[in-house]
Amino acid sequence: MPESPYEERTDGSLAEKMQRSLTVAVVEEAGRDSLVLTWDCPVCEHACRRSGKLNGRFVGLVRSKKPSRKRPLTIAEVIRCDCGQPHAGRPEDEQGCGFWAHITVVMSIQ
Repeated sequence: MPESPYEERTDGSLAEKMQRSLTVAVVEEAGRDSLVLTWDCPVCEHACRRSGKLNGRFVGLVRSKKPSRKRPLTIAEVIRCDCGQPHAGRPEDEQGCGFWAHITVVMSIQ
């Protein structure tokens, strides 16, 4: 994997690469259904993960009602590299390499 120092940045072509690696799944976590996003950071190439509960709202992920077959879920969110791997120059209160992108995903619950 390339060594990349911490730098807050975004880039359209890298954001597209991040979006292509994005997977969305509904899984059970701690007795509740959760929406889980996983992706590879296009800068440092480390794996990233984010989740939110399925109780009418997805914490930190979407602003919508609970999805159904008739009402697809639209996720529009800024996601950041949160790989947890060391990156030179990263502030102590941050995670990842600093790359971020605005993503949009539309999915329906089957």
